[in-house]
Amino acid sequence: MSPESILPSKFVVRFQDDETFQQGRDVLAGLTFVATLQLRTPLAVLERHGEFHPGPPSAAPKYSSLADGFWSYKTKSWSELAKRPLSLPKEPESFHASDIGPIAPSQYLPFLREFRRIVETNKLVEDKLSQLDQLRHQAPQFEEIWSRLESRYSDFPDSFFYMQLTAIPGIGRALARRLFQQGFVNLTTLQAASDTQLKEVPGLGPKLAKKIREFQ
Repeated sequence: MSPESILPSKFVVRFQDDETFQQGRDVLAGLTFVATLQLRTPLAVLERHGEFHPGPPSAAPKYSSLADGFWSYKTKSWSELAKRPLSLPKEPESFHASDIGPIAPSQYLPFLREFRRIVETNKLVEDKLSQLDQLRHQAPQFEEIWSRLESRYSDFPDSFFYMQLTAIPGIGRALARRLFQQGFVNLTTLQAASDTQLKEVPGLGPKLAKKIREFQ
Protein backbone atom coordinates (compact mmCIF):
# COMPACT_ATOMS: atom_id res chain seq x y z
CA MET A 1 0.00 0.00 0.00
CA SER A 2 1.31 3.44 -0.94
CA PRO A 3 0.62 6.83 0.70
CA GLU A 4 -1.67 7.61 -2.25
CA SER A 5 -3.97 4.79 -1.18
CA ILE A 6 -4.88 6.62 2.03
CA LEU A 7 -5.57 9.88 0.22
CA PRO A 8 -9.32 10.67 0.03
CA SER A 9 -10.62 10.35 -3.53
CA LYS A 10 -11.53 14.04 -3.68
CA PHE A 11 -7.81 14.85 -3.58
CA VAL A 12 -6.88 12.54 -6.47
CA VAL A 13 -7.83 14.83 -9.33
CA ARG A 14 -6.14 16.20 -12.43
CA PHE A 15 -7.08 19.84 -11.87
CA GLN A 16 -5.83 21.12 -8.55
CA ASP A 17 -7.04 24.11 -6.57
CA ASP A 18 -5.60 25.90 -3.55
CA GLU A 19 -8.50 25.13 -1.23
CA THR A 20 -8.35 21.37 -1.82
CA PHE A 21 -4.55 21.49 -1.54
CA GLN A 22 -4.69 23.17 1.87
CA GLN A 23 -7.30 20.69 3.10
CA GLY A 24 -4.95 17.83 2.30
CA ARG A 25 -1.74 19.32 3.70
CA ASP A 26 -1.46 16.59 6.32
CA VAL A 27 -0.79 14.01 3.59
CA LEU A 28 0.31 16.17 0.65
CA ALA A 29 3.98 17.03 0.16
CA GLY A 30 3.35 19.27 -2.82
CA LEU A 31 2.92 18.89 -6.58
CA THR A 32 4.75 16.95 -9.28
CA PHE A 33 4.73 17.89 -12.96
CA VAL A 34 3.61 15.11 -15.31
CA ALA A 35 4.46 15.60 -18.98
CA THR A 36 2.28 14.02 -21.66
CA LEU A 37 4.26 11.12 -23.08
CA GLN A 38 3.64 11.72 -26.77
CA LEU A 39 5.71 12.62 -29.83
CA ARG A 40 3.97 15.98 -30.10
CA THR A 41 4.97 17.16 -26.61
CA PRO A 42 7.61 19.94 -26.85
CA LEU A 43 11.08 19.18 -25.52
CA ALA A 44 10.88 22.09 -23.06
CA VAL A 45 7.85 20.42 -21.45
CA LEU A 46 9.33 16.91 -21.45
CA GLU A 47 12.36 18.25 -19.62
CA ARG A 48 10.07 19.34 -16.76
CA HIS A 49 8.68 15.87 -16.10
CA GLY A 50 9.01 14.95 -12.44
CA GLU A 51 9.68 18.52 -11.31
CA PHE A 52 8.54 19.19 -7.75
CA HIS A 53 6.71 22.26 -6.50
CA PRO A 54 5.77 22.75 -2.82
CA GLY A 55 2.51 24.46 -3.73
CA PRO A 56 0.01 25.96 -3.67
CA PRO A 57 -1.27 24.99 -7.15
CA SER A 58 -1.89 28.63 -8.11
CA ALA A 59 1.84 29.33 -7.67
CA ALA A 60 3.00 26.40 -9.81
CA PRO A 61 4.67 27.39 -13.12
CA LYS A 62 2.61 27.09 -16.30
CA TYR A 63 4.28 24.96 -18.98
CA SER A 64 2.52 25.13 -22.35
CA SER A 65 -1.05 23.73 -22.30
CA LEU A 66 -2.80 21.07 -20.22
CA ALA A 67 -2.62 18.83 -23.29
CA ASP A 68 1.18 18.78 -22.91
CA GLY A 69 1.37 18.24 -19.15
CA PHE A 70 -0.16 19.01 -15.76
CA TRP A 71 0.65 19.29 -12.07
CA SER A 72 -0.37 16.28 -9.95
CA TYR A 73 -0.61 16.03 -6.18
CA LYS A 74 2.39 14.36 -4.55
CA THR A 75 1.72 12.59 -1.26
CA LYS A 76 4.19 12.40 1.57
CA SER A 77 6.28 9.27 1.98
CA TRP A 78 5.59 6.81 4.77
CA SER A 79 8.67 8.15 6.59
CA GLU A 80 7.31 11.70 6.34
CA LEU A 81 3.90 10.62 7.56
CA ALA A 82 5.38 8.65 10.46
CA LYS A 83 7.88 11.46 11.15
CA ARG A 84 10.67 8.92 11.50
CA PRO A 85 12.88 6.88 9.14
CA LEU A 86 11.28 3.68 7.91
CA SER A 87 12.96 0.81 6.06
CA LEU A 88 10.50 -0.05 3.32
CA PRO A 89 11.02 -1.71 -0.07
CA LYS A 90 11.11 0.70 -2.99
CA GLU A 91 7.81 0.78 -4.84
CA PRO A 92 7.94 -0.08 -8.56
CA GLU A 93 7.64 2.79 -11.02
CA SER A 94 4.08 3.35 -12.14
CA PHE A 95 3.12 3.16 -15.80
CA HIS A 96 1.76 6.25 -17.56
CA ALA A 97 -0.50 6.55 -20.58
CA SER A 98 1.33 7.36 -23.82
CA ASP A 99 0.84 7.30 -27.58
CA ILE A 100 2.27 3.75 -27.63
CA GLY A 101 0.27 2.46 -24.67
CA PRO A 102 1.06 2.19 -20.94
CA ILE A 103 4.78 2.58 -20.27
CA ALA A 104 7.10 3.68 -17.47
CA PRO A 105 8.34 7.27 -17.99
CA SER A 106 11.95 6.18 -17.41
CA GLN A 107 11.62 3.89 -20.45
CA TYR A 108 9.99 6.33 -22.87
CA LEU A 109 11.26 9.77 -21.83
CA PRO A 110 14.90 9.27 -22.99
CA PHE A 111 13.65 8.44 -26.49
CA LEU A 112 11.07 11.23 -26.56
CA ARG A 113 13.64 13.84 -25.53
CA GLU A 114 16.08 12.77 -28.26
CA PHE A 115 13.24 12.62 -30.79
CA ARG A 116 12.16 16.18 -29.97
CA ARG A 117 15.76 17.46 -30.03
CA ILE A 118 15.94 16.30 -33.63
CA VAL A 119 12.54 17.42 -34.93
CA GLU A 120 12.70 20.83 -33.26
CA THR A 121 15.89 21.85 -35.09
CA ASN A 122 15.88 24.08 -38.17
CA LYS A 123 17.44 21.39 -40.32
CA LEU A 124 15.86 20.10 -43.50
CA VAL A 125 13.27 17.36 -43.05
CA GLU A 126 15.50 14.99 -45.02
CA ASP A 127 18.30 15.55 -42.50
CA LYS A 128 15.92 15.05 -39.60
CA LEU A 129 14.72 11.75 -41.04
CA SER A 130 18.33 10.62 -41.39
CA GLN A 131 19.04 11.50 -37.76
CA LEU A 132 15.89 9.74 -36.60
CA ASP A 133 16.98 6.59 -38.41
CA GLN A 134 20.24 6.74 -36.47
CA LEU A 135 18.34 7.35 -33.24
CA ARG A 136 16.40 4.11 -33.51
CA HIS A 137 19.67 2.13 -33.47
CA GLN A 138 21.18 3.84 -30.42
CA ALA A 139 19.87 1.28 -27.93
CA PRO A 140 17.75 -1.91 -27.87
CA GLN A 141 15.19 0.02 -25.84
CA PHE A 142 14.90 2.58 -28.65
CA GLU A 143 14.50 -0.22 -31.21
CA GLU A 144 11.56 -1.59 -29.26
CA ILE A 145 9.95 1.85 -28.91
CA TRP A 146 10.46 2.48 -32.64
CA SER A 147 8.71 -0.79 -33.43
CA ARG A 148 5.76 0.19 -31.25
CA LEU A 149 5.59 3.59 -32.96
CA GLU A 150 5.54 1.93 -36.39
CA SER A 151 2.60 -0.18 -35.22
CA ARG A 152 0.83 2.90 -33.87
CA TYR A 153 1.51 5.37 -36.70
CA SER A 154 1.29 4.36 -40.35
CA ASP A 155 4.33 5.47 -42.39
CA PHE A 156 6.25 6.45 -39.26
CA PRO A 157 8.36 8.60 -39.11
CA ASP A 158 7.33 10.27 -42.42
CA SER A 159 3.77 10.62 -41.17
CA PHE A 160 4.96 12.69 -38.20
CA PHE A 161 5.95 15.40 -40.68
CA TYR A 162 3.33 15.16 -43.41
CA MET A 163 0.38 14.97 -41.00
CA GLN A 164 1.19 18.58 -40.09
CA LEU A 165 -0.11 19.51 -43.56
CA THR A 166 -3.59 18.30 -42.57
CA ALA A 167 -3.94 21.45 -40.46
CA ILE A 168 -5.03 23.10 -43.72
CA PRO A 169 -8.78 22.52 -44.28
CA GLY A 170 -9.28 20.23 -47.27
CA ILE A 171 -5.99 18.34 -46.94
CA GLY A 172 -6.52 14.82 -45.64
CA ARG A 173 -4.01 12.13 -44.83
CA ALA A 174 -3.81 10.71 -48.38
CA LEU A 175 -3.23 14.10 -49.98
CA ALA A 176 -0.75 15.11 -47.29
CA ARG A 177 1.23 11.94 -48.03
CA ARG A 178 1.27 12.71 -51.78
CA LEU A 179 2.42 16.26 -51.11
CA PHE A 180 5.21 14.99 -48.87
CA GLN A 181 6.34 12.51 -51.49
CA GLN A 182 6.50 15.31 -54.07
CA GLY A 183 8.78 17.42 -51.89
CA PHE A 184 6.29 19.56 -49.96
CA VAL A 185 7.57 18.40 -46.61
CA ASN A 186 6.11 21.16 -44.42
CA LEU A 187 3.77 24.15 -44.48
CA THR A 188 6.57 26.49 -45.50
CA THR A 189 7.55 24.58 -48.64
CA LEU A 190 3.89 24.02 -49.53
CA GLN A 191 2.92 27.70 -49.27
CA ALA A 192 6.04 28.68 -51.21
CA ALA A 193 5.05 26.45 -54.15
CA SER A 194 3.94 28.07 -57.40
CA ASP A 195 0.45 27.59 -58.84
CA THR A 196 1.97 25.42 -61.56
CA GLN A 197 3.59 23.14 -58.98
CA LEU A 198 0.38 22.80 -57.01
CA LYS A 199 -1.68 21.99 -60.13
CA GLU A 200 0.61 19.01 -60.77
CA VAL A 201 -0.51 17.38 -57.51
CA PRO A 202 -3.47 14.99 -58.09
CA GLY A 203 -6.48 16.02 -56.03
CA LEU A 204 -5.36 19.61 -55.48
CA GLY A 205 -7.59 22.09 -57.30
CA PRO A 206 -7.78 25.92 -57.45
CA LYS A 207 -10.02 26.21 -54.37
CA LEU A 208 -7.67 24.21 -52.21
CA ALA A 209 -4.69 26.08 -53.59
CA LYS A 210 -6.34 29.30 -52.44
CA LYS A 211 -6.87 27.82 -48.95
CA ILE A 212 -3.17 26.95 -48.83
CA ARG A 213 -2.20 30.49 -49.70
CA GLU A 214 -4.54 31.98 -47.08
CA PHE A 215 -3.72 29.55 -44.28
CA GLN A 216 -2.01 31.08 -41.24
